[in-house]
Amino acid sequence: MSRKKIKVAAIVLAAGQSKRMGETNKLLAEINGKTLLQHVITNLKPSIVDTMIIVTGHKSQQIVEHICGQEVVFARNDGYQKGLSSSIKTGIEKIQSNVDAALIVQADMPFVETDTINQIVSAFDGDRDIVVPRYQGQIGNPLLWPRYYFEQLKQLSGDRGAKQVLYDYQDNIIFVDVDNIGVLTDIDDPAVLAFFQNRFDKV
Repeated sequence: MSRKKIKVAAIVLAAGQSKRMGETNKLLAEINGKTLLQHVITNLKPSIVDTMIIVTGHKSQQIVEHICGQEVVFARNDGYQKGLSSSIKTGIEKIQSNVDAALIVQADMPFVETDTINQIVSAFDGDRDIVVPRYQGQIGNPLLWPRYYFEQLKQLSGDRGAKQVLYDYQDNIIFVDVDNIGVLTDIDDPAVLAFFQNRFDKV
C-alpha cells in the first residue's frame, strides 16, 4: 500500500527583536551575498515542504518588502515582544486545515541544508511522533510537529519556544542523525555574524 502524501508547512520565525545585535536587523545581514532570511528561504524552497509561513513582528514591513515576490504566506505577530512562543502560536494559527505537520524553522539558522530538511520531513510518519535532528549527538533545529500538538503549541508562553512540550513528550521523539552542522548553528550575536562573514569573504 502506498504511503499517504503528507502535507507539511514550514513556519519561519522572523519576528524577533535581535537585541544582542544592537540596531542591526540580523535577518537582513548578509553572509556570502545573501541575507540570513534569504538563505533560509532558498534552502526551504526546493525542499518537500508544501508551504512557507513567514512570521513577522519586529520591523515587519522591512521583512515583507525584503522578500516580496517570494511564494510565501505572511503572518504578522503583533505581540512579538512576548517572546518566541507568541510567534509559534501566530504561525500555527495560519496553517490550513489540510496540513499534517509544522516544521518550525529559526530564521537566524542559514545553514540548514535542503537535504537535511527533506531528511527530517521524510522521517515523519503522520502520527504523534515529533521529529528532532541531531548532529554528532547534539539536538538541533528545525523540529517537526504533527497536528496532534498544535493546540498545545498555541498555549505556550514566554521565550522558551516549544521546549516544554518536547520535554513532556520525550517518548514520542524520533531522532534523525544528520551530517549538517547547520542544525546547531544560529547567528545570534555580532561576533558570530562577523566570523561567518569573514569566513566566506576569504573563500
